[in-house]
Amino acid sequence: MQATDCDSSQLRSRLILDLQQCRQGTMDLFTNITRVTHGDRQLFDRLFFQQSHPEFSPIGWHLGHIAYVESIWILQNCAGLKVLEPEHHQLYAADGMPKNDRVNLPTFTETCAWLEQVRNQAWEYLAIAPIQEQARLWLWLTQHESYHSETIAFVVQMHYLQLGVTSNESESIVFSNHLEHSDQLDPSDRLGCFDRLGNSSLSSSLNGAKQRSTDSSSTPGNPSNRSGNGLGLDHDRNGDRNGDRNASDLSQDTPQSVLNGQVRSLLQLNQPHDQSAQKYAQQYTHDLLDSPIQPGQKPDFANMVQIAASNFWQGSNEIAAFDNERSAHLVFVDDFWIDRYPVTRGQFQEFMDAGGYQDRALWSQSGWQWLQSQTEPIDRPLYWHSWQVDDNHPVCGVSWYEANAYARYAGKRLPTESEWEKAAAWRSGNHNQERDQERDQGQKLTYPWRRESGLGISASAKNPIEQKNELELAAMLDITEIAAHCNCNSDRHSTTPVDAYPDSQSPAGCDDMLGNVWEWTATSFYAYPDFASFPYQGYSGAYFDRLHYVLKGGSWASRPWLLRSSTRNWYYAYVREILAGFRCAYGE
Repeated sequence: MQATDCDSSQLRSRLILDLQQCRQGTMDLFTNITRVTHGDRQLFDRLFFQQSHPEFSPIGWHLGHIAYVESIWILQNCAGLKVLEPEHHQLYAADGMPKNDRVNLPTFTETCAWLEQVRNQAWEYLAIAPIQEQARLWLWLTQHESYHSETIAFVVQMHYLQLGVTSNESESIVFSNHLEHSDQLDPSDRLGCFDRLGNSSLSSSLNGAKQRSTDSSSTPGNPSNRSGNGLGLDHDRNGDRNGDRNASDLSQDTPQSVLNGQVRSLLQLNQPHDQSAQKYAQQYTHDLLDSPIQPGQKPDFANMVQIAASNFWQGSNEIAAFDNERSAHLVFVDDFWIDRYPVTRGQFQEFMDAGGYQDRALWSQSGWQWLQSQTEPIDRPLYWHSWQVDDNHPVCGVSWYEANAYARYAGKRLPTESEWEKAAAWRSGNHNQERDQERDQGQKLTYPWRRESGLGISASAKNPIEQKNELELAAMLDITEIAAHCNCNSDRHSTTPVDAYPDSQSPAGCDDMLGNVWEWTATSFYAYPDFASFPYQGYSGAYFDRLHYVLKGGSWASRPWLLRSSTRNWYYAYVREILAGFRCAYGE
């Protein structure tokens, strides 16, 4: 056997394992829903078909959308199979129908049957696919499902919030409100379809969905009477960033290499930006604008770490990296202080007790306008009562505006994306205050705790990022290792104490940098140098608009495939439904 054959075999095995583990994690979410609802069919259907918020699709749509995207990119574009009908696009494309119409869906059993049918066909193609050329696309597919899996998790949390459901670390879940339901559900009745292909066809369920949609006013979950906060999201995350383009549009904005089942030429899609990374990062970093720290106001430096000025490599060229993480580029970061831990519930309670939500001086102009425009007054984080947890857990369910107001209250600010990533992932070598690139050396880490996995980099190197062998995926990601070092993968269904993983501390001395809660930064979402769209134009690039802010680190519901120090999430400043917290920084 030739070396390339062996490499392809190893890569194929790695991808199969990733896909299997990712899918099992998605289905485990529904197993947990059945447990929480005590097998109540009516309550399960409420969670599956209904919206928990006008700007977020039902979890049933997300589950079907996972199968839809796998069909588009693997079966249709790579394998050349005609497996999708117009009804699929209407139901599951991000631009197929408004979110308030997505309540008219196939049943859970039917959706699971379609998921399994698509996956079985994908297995057949994967056995013969030109895997060396398609590896990045298959890795992207796993991460696409991971993002939707996390969305399912926090949409369910919003349902639980409305139903009065709380959970604690031991995963015992109780209904704080008395709910009376009938028609008890045997978990195997709905969940067993993942293990066997059902007899129902999707086309029959689509017909049923059409029939149900004829009277949307009587459809369970019709959000027409719901009040919302007017989020401007085009789709459930930040607009269409989840790879779900209508098939009719693919030929217009997707590289021909992808349509032919090849991914080699994707990096040539866009021309490099002509602005330096440093200038571009500064341009898109908000310095609190109309909400500066008051002159002379000093923070409490207890539980903060100081990080010396130096160059460091921001971003990633790893094969698994999203297009917006590329390319790795040199950034000089001046001296700064950053919190060792994310802001805790106990710390945020002090802000609330001090009247932080009522103090206009703590809020930016746009933040105060947002706060005052709410139909129901906001005086605490969204998930404040969702889990029975202690004060040393991170605050969760805050908008960028709330995070910014707290930082001002504490005499601090939000960290820039560069500061956050350097604190999480940079093992410093020689420091140099004069930006002399010849003297700066360090090590960029994918995971804060894995010292040996980083790349030794001289900042003066002309080709600074000599990537790991792209076939060594097993060394890049070990699910068990990641789960042992941070709160992720919906393993606990809630936050954990910020000091729960002392062995995961970054070289700079920061804890809890991956998992638990996403962390807001002061930086709006922008393109790195040499940015090239993948897998299609607009996946990330449509949101380089200075309106979306970058979040880092992942949450307790994030799947391990998303947990990298370079991963970038992004949302509008007023979104608080996601599992987001923050930590603060200080410095000029």
